Amino acid sequence: MELYQKEQEDIAAAAAAAEEEALNKLYIYFGSQTGTAESFAKTLGQQAEEKGVPVEVMDLEDFDSEVLKKQRWVVMVLATYGEGDPTDNAVKFHKWCMNKEREQGELSGMKFAIMGLGNRQYINFNEMARKVDRAFTKMGGVNICRRGEGDDDQDIEADFNKWATQDFWPAFVKANTEGGAEGGEAAATTAAPKEKWSKRAPLSIQMAPDFDSLIDIAPATRKRSESFSNRVNIGTDVNARFYFAAHTARVAVDMELRQLPVKEEGLSTHHVEIDVSACANLTYVTADNLDILPENPESTVLWFTERLGLKPHQLDSFVHFVKREGVDDNGKRPFPTPCTLRDALVFYTELNVVPPKSALKELTMFLQDPREKAALESLLSEEGAADFKSCIKDVEMTYREFIEIFMTSAVFDLAAFLQITPRQRPRAYTISSSSHEHPQQIAVTVSVVHKKQTQLHSALEQLSNNGRLSVVLGSEMKKEIGERERNFNGLTSSWLCNSLRPNHRVKVAVKASTFRLPEDPTTPVIMVGAGTGLAPFRAFWREFQSVGGERETALFFGSTSQHKDWIYKDEMLAAHERGSKGGITHLHTAFSRDQAQKIYVQHRVLEQGELVGRLLAQGGYFYICGATKMGRDVEAAIAEIGSKYMNDSGIVEKLKQEKRLIQELWA
Repeated sequence: MELYQKEQEDIAAAAAAAEEEALNKLYIYFGSQTGTAESFAKTLGQQAEEKGVPVEVMDLEDFDSEVLKKQRWVVMVLATYGEGDPTDNAVKFHKWCMNKEREQGELSGMKFAIMGLGNRQYINFNEMARKVDRAFTKMGGVNICRRGEGDDDQDIEADFNKWATQDFWPAFVKANTEGGAEGGEAAATTAAPKEKWSKRAPLSIQMAPDFDSLIDIAPATRKRSESFSNRVNIGTDVNARFYFAAHTARVAVDMELRQLPVKEEGLSTHHVEIDVSACANLTYVTADNLDILPENPESTVLWFTERLGLKPHQLDSFVHFVKREGVDDNGKRPFPTPCTLRDALVFYTELNVVPPKSALKELTMFLQDPREKAALESLLSEEGAADFKSCIKDVEMTYREFIEIFMTSAVFDLAAFLQITPRQRPRAYTISSSSHEHPQQIAVTVSVVHKKQTQLHSALEQLSNNGRLSVVLGSEMKKEIGERERNFNGLTSSWLCNSLRPNHRVKVAVKASTFRLPEDPTTPVIMVGAGTGLAPFRAFWREFQSVGGERETALFFGSTSQHKDWIYKDEMLAAHERGSKGGITHLHTAFSRDQAQKIYVQHRVLEQGELVGRLLAQGGYFYICGATKMGRDVEAAIAEIGSKYMNDSGIVEKLKQEKRLIQELWA
């Protein structure tokens, strides 16, 4: 009886301890589209562990309102997507937050902090973070510090680091201490150092020359069918989830659209059609977005293969992630395995962009020379932030260049490298085909992103003078790297325009866009697109032709020259000939370099103010696709037209409220 009573007391004590730990635990949620918010959330989680604070980092995809209401300490790291919208993984959370039936005291026991991620070039800068801040406060939560607002147009990582060190952690320690929580003292201290990358790289790798040999490495008690069939198809992060859900489709059409392409200068625009007939359950709606996973260039893959201490022939070896001894396995994987090492480096690993500082700090563990390690740690410190921005970010240093300059003595662990280095992310392109016309063939319109870059010699001199560059690099190598000619070539656009082969296989997924035609087929439509911003409108006019009917439409298209880059010219003119019956009623072009004075689409919109005003007064929808600055200029033109022709100075806000002004813009 006494033994039973003792067991019950132990169970009750354990339950009470678990409940107390849950009350004192810091819960860090992230809403992330490209992985940046997720990376920051995980960095904050690592900082919490180092400070001895119990912590759990949570994906808003797994949001549970009843669980959230019971949590006392909450951080939200929230990216804003599109025009003030939530990221894909935060849609459910956003809907709950914005529900007007939320009660004032629902979060009365919560203390929270918010870090927002946005870009000031967009009108609704950090709108998601601002909305959630207001909603949590209304529901009784107490914000313990200034809301962070990161700006991706400047240095978003510096914004996050400043908020974390100067705002959040001091406020968290103070709030803990004032609240009498047992975590108060712990939060002010630093935990004992440990192998920092072990939590970010909990898996080891099996590697074998062929698939059957890899099976032989698996436990002898398992059959081949059992070895890998019960893998959990869950990615470790936002980008990794794409890999497990993507479809593999065939490129059916790839053609140049420009009249005078100049490949060596990056002046190339392609129409690419992807056959999805063999992709089960893959459907799309006209002008949806197509996520495409790019391939790293062969030259880049070969360089990293050698730098990781491997031989080119090993790229065809198979690799498989397995649990590292002594580390818990949550079933999540960075990418689907077994796969070849080539696939791991070509598809799943970001080998072009320098990783965030949190990942770079973990990679310093592999540096063998203490002088090099000290110099790199100095660069990655708060004191080195200005040098990091001006000499790494502003010059758009590549991952290869960074390793060549700062990590000459590194001996990398392959499994850790593949887990710590960020995942390759898919790029979204607005679909330029009609699902009514071609339900099993998806078209995208892609222009090469290309520009000349400054040489690195000035950056290297600054780093050297400020003690951020180790002498290990050597003067000859420093000179050679500093004097290299450098060009930026957009990874996905260069691959799609320059490297596709007949029947090339690509990994894709469809994602809904904001571009939807009005349900009433007679509602007027106004379209403004510059360059590849024409993509959704090409889809629209193909839809008009395929569906039939009659509606008044106006298209404003802009590019540099009608003789060089008037993309889809013949199709556009044919659509204009059809007019309101399945085509374009009014066509207005702006070729900025064909005359002495530059003319852009916003100028043409103003010139046709009476037409635009009439169509809007008839309930017309206004669509804009292209650069953010162009979008702002077109909005200003609409406002001027509203005042001059419609006696409505608030026309822009009215159109937005009625969801008749739809924009897809990029910085």
